[in-house]
Amino acid sequence: MNDRFKFRAWDHAVCRMLNHDEEWVRKLVFDDVAPLLRSRFVLMQCTGLRAIDGTLIFEGDVCSLEASPFERDTHIGVAEFDDGMFFFGDEHVSNFGHITILGNIHANPELMEGE
Repeated sequence: MNDRFKFRAWDHAVCRMLNHDEEWVRKLVFDDVAPLLRSRFVLMQCTGLRAIDGTLIFEGDVCSLEASPFERDTHIGVAEFDDGMFFFGDEHVSNFGHITILGNIHANPELMEGE
């Protein structure tokens, strides 16, 4: 499967991330799930990109971003989907070559404090 078409979901009921290969995520993406049940989850799509350690980057991931390993100016941003493309803040994801995942906005909201 193309990484870009993988999904994961945050389960508000148990405060846990469900990975793309878990049954609930497949049901949320492909089945007609009751709206009440759907409100329990936040569905997030994969950007198709990988962090420097090879981990897939999904919507909602809080990342440390550098244009290259030689750049000293580091930005913190959240992967977001808008108008058919993925962004970190106002920057398109392709503008960054060195990305490290720090956490995600659901499990680690403290990462975005002060932003």
